[in-house]
Amino acid sequence: VINQALQTGAGPNNSDAYTINGLPGPLYNCSSPNETFRLKVKPGKTYLLRLINAALNDELFFKITNHTFTVVDADSNYVKPFETDTIYITPGQTSNVLLKT
Repeated sequence: VINQALQTGAGPNNSDAYTINGLPGPLYNCSSPNETFRLKVKPGKTYLLRLINAALNDELFFKITNHTFTVVDADSNYVKPFETDTIYITPGQTSNVLLKT
């Protein structure tokens, strides 16, 4: 990236992409299933998701359509569990949430 910037005289490219477990989310209609992250779950089970915002300057919202989360932890501190359908997570923040399927 730095070499490219030096060769062109332009600033380095800034990525606006985010990943989940190293794979992008469904960013566009032609995304193929093997190019994006999909969490395989079984009905009637509860899953612990450990969310980390590793972005430098961007706050992120995390949501799974038609599901709610039970937040049980924020930045390695247990919290009184509460339900929400959207997780707001700031740079460097971590959160553990339960997902019921």
